[in-house]
Amino acid sequence: MDFRVYFWAIMVSIFFSSCGGGPTPEYLKELRVDISIRTPKKEIVLKKDEAIFNPKLSDVSILNNSLGKPSYVIGSGLWGNPSAAVYDIDGTLLWKKEYGYDAMGKPAVLDDGEKRFVVLEKKKDLLFLDFETGEIVRKGPPNRILASADFTGDGHHEILVGLAETDFAILDGKQQILHKISLSIDYWYEPVVTASVLPFVVISAADVLDVYDSKLKHVKKFDAQGAVSPMHVVAARFIGEGPDALFIALYHGRGGWNRNILYVFSSTGELVYKEILESRYRSIHSVPERDGMAFTLSARNEALLYSF
Repeated sequence: MDFRVYFWAIMVSIFFSSCGGGPTPEYLKELRVDISIRTPKKEIVLKKDEAIFNPKLSDVSILNNSLGKPSYVIGSGLWGNPSAAVYDIDGTLLWKKEYGYDAMGKPAVLDDGEKRFVVLEKKKDLLFLDFETGEIVRKGPPNRILASADFTGDGHHEILVGLAETDFAILDGKQQILHKISLSIDYWYEPVVTASVLPFVVISAADVLDVYDSKLKHVKKFDAQGAVSPMHVVAARFIGEGPDALFIALYHGRGGWNRNILYVFSSTGELVYKEILESRYRSIHSVPERDGMAFTLSARNEALLYSF
């Protein structure tokens, strides 16, 4: 395993809690393990007092180059400065664009078959920025950007967008709708996308976790015991080939609640591990293991390793 890439994957998983939320509910006040049918080994594998790389970005992703090697770090503005930036994997800034508070949404990577773009929401427009230079190539009508991934398996990135509060779609590089779903008002929280050869889209509504495939067809449902609205999933992934594999989901509460709930489900959908944690963890990474399965929960300057 390339530990430099693994370290970068941890360090650039920077997300921030929402504000408000009122007092922490009683059932979330105590940090504890609620269910441990399968008991993991848990250890801190990274703890630093200072960040080695601090790009001052949120919604950070690591992207591969044409050879499939992790090569770029892309993210959106941290409180408006900058609005989008691309670094190489060694931390060298390639370019940044500063649109201040006019462009605080998530950036996305999109391929139209000829060029690669960073797509950014700026007021009433989508800006298509040249991936290599950051120059504006074209503009498009607005959609709420949620994530970008290779949903079709052709080596090109498409984007998952919100067409309305509970309407979600996958768009190709020409902004044509490939797949679309419409959900009830219970599902107003943003979906998350798993890191898979063909990604899955995970959407939560309180204690219901629904998993959709890369064509937005429903494939699995999980019972996230104890999660109540407005808690919602902020990271999820299969450890192995989904949808019949170990499944990890991380829930987050409102800012004032200051808690995460970690759920681990067996390949049959049984809840085998549940833990209430502090809220700083916002991403999940799988870790290669010779025997068994392992993953990390990542925060700024810290990662917890769980080995089953």
